[in-house]
Amino acid sequence: MIIDTPINQTANVLIVDDRPENLYTLEVILKGTKIIKAGSGKEALLKVLNHEIALILLDVQMPEMDGYEVATLLRSNADTCHIPIIFITAISKEKQNIFQGYDSGAVDYLFKPLEPEILKRKVSIFLDLYNQNQIIKNQNKKLNDANLKILKQQGALIEDERLKVVLQMAGAAAHELSQPLMVLLGNIELIEMDTDDPKKVLKYIPKIKEAGQRLSETVNKIHIFDHEEAIAHNRKAQVLNLGRKIKILSVEDDDRDFNKIALILEKGDGMTLFREKIVESALQRLDKEKFDVILLDFALPDGTGLDVLKSMNLKKNKTPVIFLTGQGDEIIASRTIRKGAYDYLTKSETGLGFLLSTIKNVLEKYRLKQDIDTALKRMAAMSTKDELTGLYNRRYMNDVLEQEFNRTIRYENSMSCLLLDLDFFKSINDNYGHDCGDYVLQKFAHILLHHKRSSDYIFRYGGEEFLVLLPQTNAKGAQSFAENIRKACENNEFHYKTHPIKITVSIGISSVQNCKASKGNDLVQFADKALYRAKADGRNCIREFERHVAEEILPEKEIYGEKGIIYLKEQMAFILEKTRQASVRSLELLIKDLGGAQLEQETRQIIEYINLLCKKLSLPYPIIKSITLAASLNGCFKILLGKELLQKSGGLTLKDKNMLESLPHMQIELANLFDFFTNEKSVLLHNHEWYDGNGYPNGFEADEIPIGARILSLASAAVAMRSDRPYRNKLKDKIIVSEIVNNAGTQFDPMLVTCFLDIIAENKLLKVSKNMIDKAKTEIGQIN
Repeated sequence: MIIDTPINQTANVLIVDDRPENLYTLEVILKGTKIIKAGSGKEALLKVLNHEIALILLDVQMPEMDGYEVATLLRSNADTCHIPIIFITAISKEKQNIFQGYDSGAVDYLFKPLEPEILKRKVSIFLDLYNQNQIIKNQNKKLNDANLKILKQQGALIEDERLKVVLQMAGAAAHELSQPLMVLLGNIELIEMDTDDPKKVLKYIPKIKEAGQRLSETVNKIHIFDHEEAIAHNRKAQVLNLGRKIKILSVEDDDRDFNKIALILEKGDGMTLFREKIVESALQRLDKEKFDVILLDFALPDGTGLDVLKSMNLKKNKTPVIFLTGQGDEIIASRTIRKGAYDYLTKSETGLGFLLSTIKNVLEKYRLKQDIDTALKRMAAMSTKDELTGLYNRRYMNDVLEQEFNRTIRYENSMSCLLLDLDFFKSINDNYGHDCGDYVLQKFAHILLHHKRSSDYIFRYGGEEFLVLLPQTNAKGAQSFAENIRKACENNEFHYKTHPIKITVSIGISSVQNCKASKGNDLVQFADKALYRAKADGRNCIREFERHVAEEILPEKEIYGEKGIIYLKEQMAFILEKTRQASVRSLELLIKDLGGAQLEQETRQIIEYINLLCKKLSLPYPIIKSITLAASLNGCFKILLGKELLQKSGGLTLKDKNMLESLPHMQIELANLFDFFTNEKSVLLHNHEWYDGNGYPNGFEADEIPIGARILSLASAAVAMRSDRPYRNKLKDKIIVSEIVNNAGTQFDPMLVTCFLDIIAENKLLKVSKNMIDKAKTEIGQIN
């Protein structure tokens, strides 16, 4: 039964049979296929040469030339040997006939009468193979075209670099020519002025000769060193090294051959020849000195020139090598070139012009190879490196992040991500210029590189933000790494020209296990949220992403749900928070301008203590944020007291005391200018209240004082005692603990003091013994 379903192929199938009815039958079976018909073997050969054929269906028994002969001829031709052939025959199925068909090049055998379905399926398979092959060919062509395009671009880049060097060479040559030319022209003018006095003219002759000699030497150098490499001059330019001669090492044991080479090279001006006789001494010399070219004899007393070349390859010595041998052996020549030699000469070819031109060509080939290597390295670096800092760029980060994340998940390892942001970096650009900002970014990059392990990755994420990826590192390890970076940055002073610059860094951390990230990019997003908290908490600190903290702001389903009222609410809250933070940043800049670095640093330390106390008390995130924001505002508003009162070294006058007691009201007045500081006002107003009711402004006591105000009061006092004042030096650690404990129940909340003592012991904030802490806690426990 004939199947009418067409084969959806467009390639040509050649059917060869001497009987027209057989051709017609095959054509009907293969309906939908592009058929080319041939009635004889000779006609089939012509059709194959004039058409693109995907498959041949070939009858065996044909007059003049049978199918076996046709197949054998097709297989013997390089242009047609790849075409698959299926024999279709009515002859016996004996093995010798089948084997004869396969020997002549067939891929399959079908016997008459044909099974149409089998034929269709086999033809379909071979057409699919042909189409796949065509696709591969097209892809290869595209790849070749792309490769040629890249090579052209590389060539353009190399030629651009060459043009720069040529221009620099011209500039250097012009500079070297200009001085003797000026001398020459100046003396000629003097001669013209003194033509009436021959004696005066004679005194100018030596100077003219000297200038002419210098001109001649410079011109000779330009001719000789047209191949010469450029030497480093400064960061942005290069000049030609016109004064250096070409150093050539000849490794030759035969004195007559060496003397012949020396005689030839003496006539090539600007070349210096050195000699070694054996492999061992040649290798020792190459370890100590650099040469431009090596002339290497093949047969040496203690080995061959290939031994020298092999050792050079192992040591990655790229000096170009020209092999010289007494016999013109093509096998030896092929071996030396394969091993890395630049050229090969028989000693009979080492005439004057031939050897010098070979050396020049080898130097040019070597320089071109260096240009290509440099261009390729530069292109590779441009694709992965940040130009300013030398760190990996964000484009490369995306590849590494997914790769390392997938490896971490696969092997159930740990991995952490740090996002770092330089605090108040914009002020550096504004105050000192962008060149200074670039300098600070480069120095900070050096700090990061100094602390990294070989397995860590550091990227410039963008602007003043950096990202560090720590494979096989849990949250604790990431905290340790981040603290090392924070301290190194805080304790470092960048010196740009005459400007000493201090800068701090805020760091957000996320870890695979803690965040339950589903993909690599989630890790960065979580680190970004933690960084936002670090900046909101006063900067110069480290915050780790904690999912339960994020969920206290909005439940996960509301954060990630469909856009609607919840989404709008979240976005409005985000905008409000940004506005609050922008206001605080502006006030913090005011501290820097008016209050100085010490006030700024103390405020940061107070916020750090507040965070430790709040964490110890397990306070919810919104309350922590409100207290730290109030502390930041409190530091900002202290400037209202004026530098004279803040830095006063003597006792306080009545006026000073009144000023201090009015500060809370002044702070509230300023806070009222901002409607969104409602939650912080109570902390600002009452942080000078005492636990026993003897504080100000309202004389509140115990739990009447807001918890945020009590925390701020204790943190501020601790930082004040640890800081220098105009009227005293900072207190010793033991005295600080005694002062805090002595004032528990009067100035400070005893419960908070106990918590703070635990924090001192756990975080080693002060250098005091465990016995002292335990004794202090016992004393506080006795307070009613």
